[in-house]
Amino acid sequence: DRMRVAATLPPEEAGHDLVLANIVSPVLIEHAPALCRQVRRDAMGTIGGGLILGGLRAADVAAVAARYEALLGNEPAVTTGGDWHCLHFG
Repeated sequence: DRMRVAATLPPEEAGHDLVLANIVSPVLIEHAPALCRQVRRDAMGTIGGGLILGGLRAADVAAVAARYEALLGNEPAVTTGGDWHCLHFG
């Protein structure tokens, strides 16, 4: 009851403490507004939860980061494991 895995995103805000998406970059970019709506915000509208975007190749990091930075208002922490990269907002 504390974790939910879904293949689709609800259209409304959800306010989750943590949202994890390990999807190819075109899908992350296309669904950025819907994914961002799932993350908990504080009373001022600032991101209060965490959003982790994984499964990125080096060539995709800048475009995905820019898309989410514009929606969330903050820069991600970037981690790398071999050829794969992960963005963490929150």
